[in-house]
Amino acid sequence: MPSIKCLDCHYEATTRTSTGLMRRLLRHAAEAHNMKIMPVRVVRNINEAIHTRR
Repeated sequence: MPSIKCLDCHYEATTRTSTGLMRRLLRHAAEAHNMKIMPVRVVRNINEAIHTRR
């Protein structure tokens, strides 16, 4: 099962699919780090989506 870590804190997510993984991390970033996130559909490069601050 794929897992991913947040670079800013100790949060770690593990899901069955990598799509769910990104969604989980983006939701975490929005809640815990107050970040505005672009919809994953629009973004081709995942790295663009992860850290876009308000």
